[in-house]
Amino acid sequence: MIALHIGVILIAAAVLWQTWHLIDWTMTLYEASGDGSVSSYLRHHAYTYVEWFFGRDFGWTLPE
Repeated sequence: MIALHIGVILIAAAVLWQTWHLIDWTMTLYEASGDGSVSSYLRHHAYTYVEWFFGRDFGWTLPE
C-alpha cells in the first residue's frame, strides 16, 4: 500500500514539474519571438526544435 502512495506522489510530482517546464518554455519562446505574432512564435519554436533535435541549425536564421 505504501508503494502505491509513493508511486502516486512520484507521478504527481512528474506531472507538476512537466507542466511548469512547459509553461516556462512557452513564456521564454513568447518573449524571444520577435513581434509577438502567432507566426513569429511558431517560427521561433520550429527553429529551436530543429536545433535541439538535430544539434545544428543547417544555416537557418531567425529574422531580427
